[in-house]
Amino acid sequence: AYIVNTGSSQLIDDCALKQLLIDGTIAGCALDGAEGPQWMEAW
Repeated sequence: AYIVNTGSSQLIDDCALKQLLIDGTIAGCALDGAEGPQWMEAW
């Protein structure tokens, strides 16, 4: 599964998203206008 967020970056819990990606629970994400932490740049 993938998460696609074209709305506000505040709709997604950054820490939870990171853990879901690391665990392999979700395959990826597409964020529009994300102002997340630097770890997102690696993805």
